[in-house]
Amino acid sequence: MVGLLEKRVAAPLVGVQATLARETVLWTKGVLVMPKVVGATLRAMQVLLDRLSALQMMLMQRPVLSGQYTSAPYHHMLQPLDSFVMAVMNSAIKLGGVTAEVLSERCTQASLDAVHAEIRQLESLRAELRRNYIRVFHQFRLEVKSESPSSQAVHRTADDSVRYLSFLFAASNVLDKATLLAKSVCADEWVQTRCQSRWRANMQAWLGL
Repeated sequence: MVGLLEKRVAAPLVGVQATLARETVLWTKGVLVMPKVVGATLRAMQVLLDRLSALQMMLMQRPVLSGQYTSAPYHHMLQPLDSFVMAVMNSAIKLGGVTAEVLSERCTQASLDAVHAEIRQLESLRAELRRNYIRVFHQFRLEVKSESPSSQAVHRTADDSVRYLSFLFAASNVLDKATLLAKSVCADEWVQTRCQSRWRANMQAWLGL
């Protein structure tokens, strides 16, 4: 997992930052100057990478309180929420895709609208996940207090609770940073100008075409 995060996120990000540092020195004026949104987006991506690293670190943490994990959190909390969690994850992945399109040459007003729509969708799905998390949590607590709780509920450990709650907190931070990145990109004036087609007209005028 460490290798995957390094290969898919950290290494490409470092490469782009190095290229940006070289080109920023070469072009300080004119049409080829680096837009401010590029640096801002890379900084936001670095923060997102830090949150992903924290999530990874939490998932790899050894049980330090009881010395073991059990399957109780999965069976009682994660499995009942699987469809809601996957809906949130798929929406986050889609948000990344439409945000990337906004930063590409294919950007249009529809691209900006797609990002705003996906942000609203992700926020709605996260709210739905939270409502169902509260419902499932109460069901689990009732079972624990019942006269005949399942063996999984009885034999759960303190490490189970720490890992599960840490996962929720870390994953929530990742989603917060990803959403903030998308909002920041769409709010940038340079991006809005390009996506609303004024950029091409201005470019042609600058080049005398």
